[in-house]
Amino acid sequence: KMGFPSDNECRVSITGDLVLASQKDESVIHSTSGSYYLENNVWKGSGGRVDWARFDIPAEQVYCELPLHYELDLTRSEYAIDSVVFHDKHYFEESILSRFEDKVLVNAPNERTMFPRVKSYRSDYYIRDILEDVDFFGGLGMMGNQVDVFGGLDKKAIFTFHRHKKEFLRVQAQRFMLSNEEILASDHVAMRLFMRDTIAGEVDSLYHNGLGFRFDNHKRSAIFFRSDKGYGDGPFHDHYHGFDIYLEAMYCSLDNNTVTFRRMEGLNPKSEGDVVSVNYFRADEFNLLRGLDGRHPMVRIEKFLQDYNNPDSPNLFFAGDLATYLQFPIEQVISMLLRLQAEGYVEYFSDEKQGLVLPRFFDVLESSRDNIDFDVIKLHTVTNNEPNIRLDLNTNDMLVFGITSTIDGIVGSAISLSDRKYVVIVPDNGRVVLTKDRDFRFSGGIIAGMFEFFTKDCLFTYDDFMIEMNKVDSLRLYARDDRHIIPVSGTIEKLKGRLMIDRGNNKSSRDETPEYPIFYSDDNAYKFYRNINPGVFNPGNVDSLATADDLADKFYFSVYPFRVDSLNDLSMRKVRFDGELVSAGIFPTFEEPLVVMEDYSLGFSHQIGNGDSDTYPMYNDLGRFHNMIHLSETGFWGNGQLDYQTSLFNSDQFMFYLDSVTGITNRFAMTPLADGTLFPNASAEALRLKWDVYTPALTTETIDNPICMYGDTYFS
Repeated sequence: KMGFPSDNECRVSITGDLVLASQKDESVIHSTSGSYYLENNVWKGSGGRVDWARFDIPAEQVYCELPLHYELDLTRSEYAIDSVVFHDKHYFEESILSRFEDKVLVNAPNERTMFPRVKSYRSDYYIRDILEDVDFFGGLGMMGNQVDVFGGLDKKAIFTFHRHKKEFLRVQAQRFMLSNEEILASDHVAMRLFMRDTIAGEVDSLYHNGLGFRFDNHKRSAIFFRSDKGYGDGPFHDHYHGFDIYLEAMYCSLDNNTVTFRRMEGLNPKSEGDVVSVNYFRADEFNLLRGLDGRHPMVRIEKFLQDYNNPDSPNLFFAGDLATYLQFPIEQVISMLLRLQAEGYVEYFSDEKQGLVLPRFFDVLESSRDNIDFDVIKLHTVTNNEPNIRLDLNTNDMLVFGITSTIDGIVGSAISLSDRKYVVIVPDNGRVVLTKDRDFRFSGGIIAGMFEFFTKDCLFTYDDFMIEMNKVDSLRLYARDDRHIIPVSGTIEKLKGRLMIDRGNNKSSRDETPEYPIFYSDDNAYKFYRNINPGVFNPGNVDSLATADDLADKFYFSVYPFRVDSLNDLSMRKVRFDGELVSAGIFPTFEEPLVVMEDYSLGFSHQIGNGDSDTYPMYNDLGRFHNMIHLSETGFWGNGQLDYQTSLFNSDQFMFYLDSVTGITNRFAMTPLADGTLFPNASAEALRLKWDVYTPALTTETIDNPICMYGDTYFS
């Protein structure tokens, strides 16, 4: 139908499909009606419908209903229509009032084509289960063949992920794209992973404000990665465990219980990063941030904030205001903020060009002035083809693998808990398990001043600054002899105790506390002598040892519970462990403290009674011994007198064994019994003696002089 509304205007009225086309692309408005004005090439339409069929998306699934009145300028390849009603029956049931835009392209549409597109006027739609176990809040639309969701002027779009019907992950950004393959992605999201303390009933979180993000709904797995665009280099902030995590990517799934941190998957199998306490401080690392003029950028920003005086948000500022204050180019200030973000001191919001100073910023400054306490806990982790961190969402335990921190003079992976007190742990297999508030579990070596522990099942409690040692396989110690540090030979085994590193409010040891570290042994421990006399006292495998009852018929020293302080300045004369010797029936059990002997091993010299007449029975009273008993890594021996039947043997060194005694005598005497038992009078000086206790037999052999018997008969 053609008409002439005015003298200079020609109008053609049409009902049907309106097609705008190029050689390789077309935009179609179906079932519309309207008029085409030839003079100015304008189409004024009414109603109709547009869809995404050029991307093979079913027309009945995704489409827009056009309003009763719309107008197109047909001189242009692109057009926009307000007040359309958008439908996407795959993701949401609600009809969405929106703005529609399309453009006829020179080339055929592909995965990167951004038209047609539609955008809702509102940005506060809530859609439950937009994907399985995923809720959405924000604005809705389409861009090309992808669902386009977005935030408003003062709020961002939010996706909430659920496990066991509880929110465990929240992701928000200004824009997300959801592809036909149900890949949800954004290049700049704020992420918060929730961790629930089932005992305390509290909820804490792991957070990052600038990450790349990708969620594959078919695999139900997500990856978050620190961006390569400059604003995402900051760490993951783990408020539950109390650490900042400097690793490239975080992987999680809706269908399993673990979250992992590692390098982005690729050709390089090596993954490297740091896990750092939120109260970490070392002066040398802090000073590396100083500028060429010697001034520290954090001090500059601190002064700016004091003068800036923003009462509503005292730690939030615009980068431009800081640049004006410092009289620096804005580019230099942004670079400075990004570097501080990489250290975990600030957050930089690139869209708003704003900086936010984090609490750690002020803590580090105050630590540098020695005004507050701090710690030095930093875990450097390196792995190949496996995660650096695995977080168990059921227990909130965070297992750190591949710890490769190095400390001068220590072989293996080492973590310093106190530089000034010289307390270091060397975890087995380079692994520790982080729990709430910087507590962690581990097995392995502990160096505390002059004590070295080899442990299993230890718990480090951060607030108390203490290590609970449930199983100490052995304790090796060093001691000061004049100006020299000497290793003490041998170990104490099977301990259980506590190592107090320093006061809980003095983790940096900025206050002088020479009595720390302090070790408390809470139960009896054992000293075995495996290699003496020669090896007859070896108890064998004691891994399953639980109580002293498991050591029946064994030779050992039982160490009573003890306390040793000032482990960094342990002198030889200060080493003393009270306890008792259990000698497998050689002697009765007797008490004598272990001390450092002349051979720098743990042992003792024990005086029997108060005089020569006092004795100990030997081997169930088959003999008796007078004077002194000695024990060290040199051997188990005595000097004094051995009484056997009617014989008396004196020696400077009797060597004791489980079933025998040997020695070189310097005096021998034998007398007959009063009842007439036939033992002759006999005497000698140097004899080689061996007493086989349970044969029974006692043999002697002359060395230089003969044995005199019956007063005038000599045998040699």
